[in-house]
Amino acid sequence: MILRQHEGHWGIARKFFFALVAAFCVGPLFSPTTASAGLLAGDVALIGWIDNGSPDSFAFVALAPISAGENIYFTDNGWTGTQFRSPAADDGDGNETLTKWSAVSNIPAGAIIRTTDVSPDFLWTTTGAVPGGASGTFAPLSIGNPAEQVYAFQGTDNLPMQNVTSQLFVLDDTGAFENAIGSDTGTIPAGLSALDNTALTLPVSFGSPRFIMFNTASLASGTKAEWLAAISNPENWTSAATGTLPTGSISVVPEPASWILAISGLALCGWVRARKRAH
Repeated sequence: MILRQHEGHWGIARKFFFALVAAFCVGPLFSPTTASAGLLAGDVALIGWIDNGSPDSFAFVALAPISAGENIYFTDNGWTGTQFRSPAADDGDGNETLTKWSAVSNIPAGAIIRTTDVSPDFLWTTTGAVPGGASGTFAPLSIGNPAEQVYAFQGTDNLPMQNVTSQLFVLDDTGAFENAIGSDTGTIPAGLSALDNTALTLPVSFGSPRFIMFNTASLASGTKAEWLAAISNPENWTSAATGTLPTGSISVVPEPASWILAISGLALCGWVRARKRAH
């Protein structure tokens, strides 16, 4: 009688387990090509700029898929420690410049995008008033100061600099971060960190080059974290009087844990289906 009771308990537990597995199997598994709404720190990284152009230009790389409809803002306004440097709460572009990039189509991880690129898959906004502002317009970034920082972030449609929703990456060429008190200073916003390679300052020895660029060939293929580590290594950067920004794409692979989960899930689903057919 005790044995039958134990078997009954095991039978209930087994049915519950199979129900959970079945729910997992019919649900979506991890997909390295599926983008979710909103971006996280390090989902994009700045990988170079030219600061004596007409206009100045820069490049970024997607280290995670970007869904159609996502907007990313770029500014050379420094972070004061609490906000972007701005003379007024309703000044749309702050003390310096603000550019907007919009994904028209889904953008795959690994895509390199330059401000000079034109594509039906995305749109650069470099003219027109910043919505919600009493003053301020979108414009190409003006990054010709001897010391500069460029921030990638997401924000609300109205006054995005005053209403940041996610800090994504910051690239600085001074060798150190400090609270912004002028056009050549800026610190690390909350949400970014040098420890997780989302806030990069290049050594002072870079001086005031006209051109800086990450060497995309420094890593053949890697996860988001591996690419961020490679990008944060100053030895993988070039500085010169002139140059051409990276273009094309890099190979970004999913984190190993996600692949293990997906493969294990598929194997488990196959076993459950085989068990069902056997019965």
